[in-house]
Amino acid sequence: MSEPTLSPDHPDLRVVLEANQRGWIEISTTSQVIAILSRNHASGEPFDLDAWLLQNERLSEPQLRELRALHPPLHVNPGALPETVFEKTSPPSGSLLDVGVTRMEQLDQSIRNMWGKESTSQPGEPRPSLPSEFAGYTDFEIIGAGGMGQILRATDPVIGRQIAIKTLHPELLSDQTTLRRFKREAQITGQLEHPNIVPIHEARQAPDGTHFFSMKLVGGQSLAEVLADLCVLHAEDDTSHDGTQLLPEFVKICDAIEFAHSRGIIHRDLKPANIMVGSFGEVLVMDWGLAKTAYSDAKSPALPESEDAFPHPDRDPSRVSEMANQPEMTHDGTILGTPIYMPPEQAEGKIEEIDAQSDLYSLGAILYQILTLEPPIRGENTYQILVRVSEGHFQPPRECNPDALIPQDLESVVLKAMARQKSDRYPNVAEMKADLQAYLEGRTLGAATYTPLQRVTKWVARNRRVCAAVATMALLGSTLFASLAWLEHRDLQSRYQNAFDTAIQHIESTGDISLLTTKRPPVDSKTGVERQDTPEERSRRKEAIRSYVVAAGALDRALQIRPQDPKASRHRQKVGQAIGNMALQGRDYLLARQAFLQLEGHGIEPTEIERLVKQVDSSEQSVLVLRKHR
Repeated sequence: MSEPTLSPDHPDLRVVLEANQRGWIEISTTSQVIAILSRNHASGEPFDLDAWLLQNERLSEPQLRELRALHPPLHVNPGALPETVFEKTSPPSGSLLDVGVTRMEQLDQSIRNMWGKESTSQPGEPRPSLPSEFAGYTDFEIIGAGGMGQILRATDPVIGRQIAIKTLHPELLSDQTTLRRFKREAQITGQLEHPNIVPIHEARQAPDGTHFFSMKLVGGQSLAEVLADLCVLHAEDDTSHDGTQLLPEFVKICDAIEFAHSRGIIHRDLKPANIMVGSFGEVLVMDWGLAKTAYSDAKSPALPESEDAFPHPDRDPSRVSEMANQPEMTHDGTILGTPIYMPPEQAEGKIEEIDAQSDLYSLGAILYQILTLEPPIRGENTYQILVRVSEGHFQPPRECNPDALIPQDLESVVLKAMARQKSDRYPNVAEMKADLQAYLEGRTLGAATYTPLQRVTKWVARNRRVCAAVATMALLGSTLFASLAWLEHRDLQSRYQNAFDTAIQHIESTGDISLLTTKRPPVDSKTGVERQDTPEERSRRKEAIRSYVVAAGALDRALQIRPQDPKASRHRQKVGQAIGNMALQGRDYLLARQAFLQLEGHGIEPTEIERLVKQVDSSEQSVLVLRKHR
């Protein structure tokens, strides 16, 4: 019998990760507690996390109360943990429309995390009633709520796609500041048409007076969740973190911000929680609610700026108490933005100085956390963090996490982007991105300084053929260049083998998936009703798809190293077809269609891919027809 596995959503685990994210405990303490939790959970022995943290002076009682308000402890026997907190807190299934499985659950959790950060609902409170139809949309389900409004998942019946709808609470219609900000968010986001910015479909006022806008339903994880998972992973297997693997995703974030700046838009609230990373490499910058225009636009409604000057205790002590211990939450009214990631000029409330270089600082702070798995600024409360941001006090990345693999080049990029004085930062995103591209291509960076030997080494790495020809003229040069070539070959071979072995491990650990891919009609021929998976089938399908998606990503990395490798290509073809078939039988048509389209270039004829996609469309259409006449 296998040992019970500690759920990633266990409240004690979430408390520890939240405390680490806020900078209240070090990563070494986080790793120690995770090890204790895993060991005690496997043995069934009780463990009082709160008492341990207090006795070892890791957290204070006020800090624990705040964390427990977000993640209350479970009062159940060890081994009888719910699969996820989402399942534990969801209302009964009869009160919500049951649409889709596996991928839909991921989408729900993602939207909750992205939009429900400021939820004011209390446990046990009834959810608002849902209309049968609203502004032409149907099949509603609440997936997030907050003090400003709520997020709904809905169906556009005209083209049969799932969308997200953000609505404004009716009682806030009289609040002109909130209403203008809501309209401004929709207008700004809708004008930023870019592959790495979430698209807005429409924004208007419904006949009943409700203000809303609809947008793409985004799946995957936030960057904050990705970094939290990496923190757990490295704590469990005691390996060194290599944040350079996320550099391609970070460059896409820079692409989105560079485009927004070209349109005169400043985000002002860039942070990992506002970045979505999809299962197939999509990267989207979300939540433009605090965006600011760098120039006036006659067509855009004016947005009142409510930031005040940075409060000091000797000038206005009452303002200090207004800042709760929420350094990762967006603060509105006193200082707009998220303290951990905001630049000094924003922390000091200098509205007129906030510009594109302010977003550059936040990009540097995000890169800092990608490289170190730690936030750049830490403190006991929000006010202390704001003081440190204003003074420009933070550890260099390689000092913050000495065990992580942080190249000196990338540390130079972070330090230049996060310089306290704007004149010392990059002048624009394009130059910061140019340094990142230079690092990826092995060239020298403008933000870094090099010794002559380091410059020669980089030149050699970029010009191996020339160096090989020159090396034949001298024994020393020949030995040096041959050694460099051998080391690179060995590194590529190791990276390829690690990626391929990871894929095979996830495939084999999943076991037999034939029952999950067996073709079954979406409509029961005997009863004429939509076929539903059992809870066991749904759980099994969800875990199998998750493992195969990880395997597909590992095989893609292997093929980047050896593009023509037949072994990796064959396995990628089989994994992609398996994901598509499992998703199709689970009626996750979005994932099925994407999986089949991803087969292009892996030995599948275009006509066969077209046939598979048509199969998905046919199955989806039959379900939509059934629901329409239900």
